Amino acid sequence: MNSELHSLSFNESNAGEFIKHNAQKIFAFILLSTIIFILFFIFNFMILIPSYPESTAKQYVNCIMNKKYQDAIEYYTYEIDEPALSHNFLLKYLENKYKNANSINVLPMKEFQNGLEKTFYLEITQGGNKVTESITLINTDSSLLGIKKTWKIIFPYHTKSIDIKGANGSEVYLDDIFLGEIRDGILKADNVIEGLHYIKSYIPGVGQSEVIEIDTGKDGDDVLLKINLYPEFERAMEKLVRDFCSGWSEYCLTQNPEKIKPYLTDSLFNIYTYKDGRFNGSKYELSDNTISFVDISLKDSKTIHYTVDEKWHIKEAITDPGLTFEINRKETLEQIQYMKWKYYIINENGTWKIDSADQLSFNQEIVE
Repeated sequence: MNSELHSLSFNESNAGEFIKHNAQKIFAFILLSTIIFILFFIFNFMILIPSYPESTAKQYVNCIMNKKYQDAIEYYTYEIDEPALSHNFLLKYLENKYKNANSINVLPMKEFQNGLEKTFYLEITQGGNKVTESITLINTDSSLLGIKKTWKIIFPYHTKSIDIKGANGSEVYLDDIFLGEIRDGILKADNVIEGLHYIKSYIPGVGQSEVIEIDTGKDGDDVLLKINLYPEFERAMEKLVRDFCSGWSEYCLTQNPEKIKPYLTDSLFNIYTYKDGRFNGSKYELSDNTISFVDISLKDSKTIHYTVDEKWHIKEAITDPGLTFEINRKETLEQIQYMKWKYYIINENGTWKIDSADQLSFNQEIVE
């Protein structure tokens, strides 16, 4: 009886040791399998698959379809500092190019150049139409004995240079992004991506051009942007000339130069008020004017040309006894003067003022 109990106890002890030993083996197997799976996952999904150019192509397409254009740009291999190839322009270009894309499929790739470059094709569906374009990837980096590879997209767009002409000081915008300012009549824009673009120019507070649509892949290399003055700016220039003429009338009647000072640059004011004997021996008794505005044009962002027809009804009287006017041999002279003036108006320290004037024509009628 005791022998049987001892044998049973011994068998139970061996069974416990067996189970414990097998459990350790199972745990070790599961642990090892898990480690192998994790290593396989890391190698496969974080090293091997991303090293395929197809993966890069699909990631790029996903960025495009999800409108993550900033991420898409990171796949390009370009190092150009020209303003027309800045990130902002590329973002706008990609947005305009793919905004109506319904789907983009990556087609089979063609290998060439010893496997260092691969070309893949994009089948783009837009509004029922399908177009195909190619993009070439290049292996830019390798590690882990060549297993891990980094692929980049060779900058896929053709570029060209265009000359944008217009008024000096005009701010030029390409696809609503500031490109630069016209100097010496021209702004040279290098590396503009070939395709459809919208170009316009502004002079703040003065005017703007029409929006010019240009296909840089088909159209010429020159763009002319003509500034159209804002109506409120034209009215302000008209008021400046009109106020100056009114001030000139008061200046003639009162001989007070402050009547014209607000409308003139310092240099022109000094010329007009120079002690040249303008009022010696006579005085004005009448000085009325009628103005007709003929033409206004923009020379640059700080210079305006304004042509005006003026009709002046003036009457002068001799103040020195015994003298008369030579033209009528009388002590008073009343006349109608017809003049055409071209005013040169400039922006002086933020204020528009008349800087000079040319008399283009003159006629007079003596009132008897």
